[in-house]
Amino acid sequence: VSLVKTGLAAADEKPGCYRLGPAALSLGISAIEQIDGFEIVRREVTTLRDTTRRSAAVTTWTDDGPISLFKQDGDQRGAFEFRTGLIPMLTAAGKIYAARMPPNLTTDLIEQEWSAVFGGRADVGKFREDAIRELKRRGYTTIARSDLSGYVSIAAPVLDWNGDVRFTL
Repeated sequence: VSLVKTGLAAADEKPGCYRLGPAALSLGISAIEQIDGFEIVRREVTTLRDTTRRSAAVTTWTDDGPISLFKQDGDQRGAFEFRTGLIPMLTAAGKIYAARMPPNLTTDLIEQEWSAVFGGRADVGKFREDAIRELKRRGYTTIARSDLSGYVSIAAPVLDWNGDVRFTL
């Protein structure tokens, strides 16, 4: 009776049976929101590095663009190692943000980097559409830069319970 009065339980259609009530749902959502997502993905970065022996990192979106929060170096370090701090949009992680973030947040960054790296004007719409298609088809994105010998990056989104990108690995 006390659980029903507080909303933690509710009477079921079948007499004598109960189900979780609306207060239990609110309590569960509150608990989910308190999970330290960063700590979880940080552990996954270490596991990914240990499994693949390659460098791995976690990124998130900020007002200034994508930022690498934590990285673990692999056994074979190349000339183009991932770093912590702001990272380019022209990476696999950047492609995920281009695919999933509102265009007004990513367009200028893509155009600036494209101009600096390749010269000329970027076809941001094509870049975004290609990223969306690849993410939908594979569940992750890749970049293999022919102008930077040996540079390859792969990124997968980490979604929150709303389906929004919270991090990339």
